[in-house]
Amino acid sequence: MVHTCPPVSEIPTPTSKPDDEAPLRYPETLGKVIEIRSTPTSGLGIFALHSVPPNTLLLSETPLLILLDSGTRIDPLPGMVKSLSPARKKAYLSLYSYRYKPHESIYRSILYSNGFGVGKTATGVFETASRFNHSCVPNARFGWDEERGRMVYVSKRKIERGEEITVNYGMSKTGLKRYYGFECGCERCRGEDAGADAEVESASGSQSESEHENEDEEKAEPELDIGVVLSDALAALEVNDRKDD
Repeated sequence: MVHTCPPVSEIPTPTSKPDDEAPLRYPETLGKVIEIRSTPTSGLGIFALHSVPPNTLLLSETPLLILLDSGTRIDPLPGMVKSLSPARKKAYLSLYSYRYKPHESIYRSILYSNGFGVGKTATGVFETASRFNHSCVPNARFGWDEERGRMVYVSKRKIERGEEITVNYGMSKTGLKRYYGFECGCERCRGEDAGADAEVESASGSQSESEHENEDEEKAEPELDIGVVLSDALAALEVNDRKDD
């Protein structure tokens, strides 16, 4: 089960628009708190634009699409992707794709390479959040806000300016290599953090290797007090916007 947050009525929501026009990120932190850029070994990643204290909102984002595990024999995913707006379709198809099974379609391999669990039987793919790379000792964690239909990412510790922001996919080194096609190069896996306990998350809803065999991919993290995080983030961003003015 993926974390479900209690409703927090005092948090404002964006002006209602058609789905393809509504902002994916709210509040907007891309370009203010985080940025996307290339990494030396892991393709694109997400980095801190400035020093970030612990428990700071990094990203709050709605999915490009959500796929329900309906058990139907006909795969609905290709049609879902094709029905997206041109911009969102382009965003989906630009995401990393690793084909664990040779017969997988590009639509499925993107889903499996980037999907986050957004419920018991649903997977979401995100334009920005899918750029978070894995670390066994991550500096961020995340949870699904059911009330607003958003995945929320929060710093676990102080993150320095220019530091890459990572999350834990909840898989072993063997699983990461098998299903994602990469070897983890974090400090723990390099032997620089050998004394610490492993942080492969055991929270319900986190991804496991057996789940990939069943084509039920999820990534999840421990529960967050998302209402408080969003309240604090909105207040902080409003202060920064006034300073910029």
